[in-house]
Amino acid sequence: MNILAIDTSSSSCSVAFKVENDVHHLIDTGPTVHAQRLLAMIDELLSKSAKTIRDTDLIVCGVGPGSFTGLRIGVGTAQGLAYSSGVKVLALNSLLAYLPCDLQSGNYAIGCDARMGQLYNSGFRITESGRILETIETVVCNPEDVNQLFYDHHMLVGPGWRVHRDALPHQIRDTVRAGGDSLHWDKPFEPAVKNVVDMPNSMNLLHWASMQLADGAKPIEAEQLVPFYVRDNVAEKPRPKT
Repeated sequence: MNILAIDTSSSSCSVAFKVENDVHHLIDTGPTVHAQRLLAMIDELLSKSAKTIRDTDLIVCGVGPGSFTGLRIGVGTAQGLAYSSGVKVLALNSLLAYLPCDLQSGNYAIGCDARMGQLYNSGFRITESGRILETIETVVCNPEDVNQLFYDHHMLVGPGWRVHRDALPHQIRDTVRAGGDSLHWDKPFEPAVKNVVDMPNSMNLLHWASMQLADGAKPIEAEQLVPFYVRDNVAEKPRPKT
């Protein structure tokens, strides 16, 4: 199965193309990278694989949460490619792009910066069989209001925890050590994580898409693909706690 994966939820632009057992991947960053580079990156991956968009069997798109502008461009591009090639799309939570595909089973809390002093966060469980389940709903909230279940039962993944470290509840703040390119854990279990970085990666989306497809997830038509903003009104600033 030939699968194209796109993630534009952050300041980086990440695309991956899987052809049977081979995966090609590109990532770029910059203030206008989504608008200027996304289609060129996709063309480059297709050329490397000696394929065209019509050879693609499925398009995987990270639909949010994340950058409003980036998500609009990513979703619009995925829709346009799906229409032109006649293939379906699989919408994935963009937070999964932060979750490395080589993790052992367990509970993971993913957090990324939502700006305006808030963070997007969600809880996922990887089962022994490799299934990925969202166990705690994706929300945007103030750091001090993150779900209490994260305190003792989840490993922290994603840059949001370090960005908002000083405002997190002390039970979480004490497990996040500032500095470096990855999070570290002081919890009494040993993570298998070796490559947790700050940028989402479409190769992770490819992996979790494969797991969800094996678990019965159904691709949708292009016109059904919509961004998952979580925060409905970007102009409305969060109210300070009283």
